[in-house]
Amino acid sequence: MRLPATTNSRTSWPGCAPFLGCKGSQIKFVDGPQAYSRHYVEPEDGVTQTLHIHLEEYGPGGKSQKHGHVNEAAFYILDGKGYEIHDGVRYDWSAGDVAVVHNNCVHQHFNADPDRPARALVLKTKPMYMFMNMLFQHLVEPRPTEPAPGGQGFEARESEGSYNHAK
Repeated sequence: MRLPATTNSRTSWPGCAPFLGCKGSQIKFVDGPQAYSRHYVEPEDGVTQTLHIHLEEYGPGGKSQKHGHVNEAAFYILDGKGYEIHDGVRYDWSAGDVAVVHNNCVHQHFNADPDRPARALVLKTKPMYMFMNMLFQHLVEPRPTEPAPGGQGFEARESEGSYNHAK
């Protein structure tokens, strides 16, 4: 039985869903100008009951919003170098590291390189928390609306020739 395709306005997947064989290259980055997101699987898709998977790209010197949520999140750092602030404690990271945001943690992500972007693949258990009616999220500081110094003109890498690390 073939399930119907879905359309997700946030991820821009007209006519496809991940279990039907969509390509990641069809999903465009959103947000910016310092932190961009490409959501592969998320709760509103109805595809999975346990995972939210997305790619984050932080522009040179960029940072994310400061926020907190009940669910944990694991960030596998694909390239770049940066750091996290979790409940006031700094944790440095670089390509190949895993940064874990624990439950109920107020946190923010930072790219420490003023010249190059950083990328992380993020795995969250958010849908499971939604299913149990335990989801709580709070925005402390919104995403910056202006590029970071040195990051003017930066656009997320929609496609690239090498999927290992940025050159």
